[in-house]
Amino acid sequence: MATLSNGSPDDLGRKNAGHKVAGTSTKTGAGNGSIGATAGPKRPRALGSRKLRVGVIGVGRMGRHHARVYAQMADVELVGIVDANLDRAGDVAEQWGCRA
Repeated sequence: MATLSNGSPDDLGRKNAGHKVAGTSTKTGAGNGSIGATAGPKRPRALGSRKLRVGVIGVGRMGRHHARVYAQMADVELVGIVDANLDRAGDVAEQWGCRA
């Protein structure tokens, strides 16, 4: 567990190596309630070789664009379309090869 500047552990299991995050302070504010935690850089969540499975709810003007963009992304699988208008949902799903 890493240690915050106030001596309490953080939840990342790392030792505080003095890394600062923008907008944080290592001072324990007297009476102002600030903890002053430091943390390492944020890392994007890795999906590995798996595709991100997405669906589009509502295929009006913008929803059609979202469906098109998702269907054309290499690391995304468009799995379904939902819309109150079943005919419209079916048309867009058929166009992009997914379920309505």
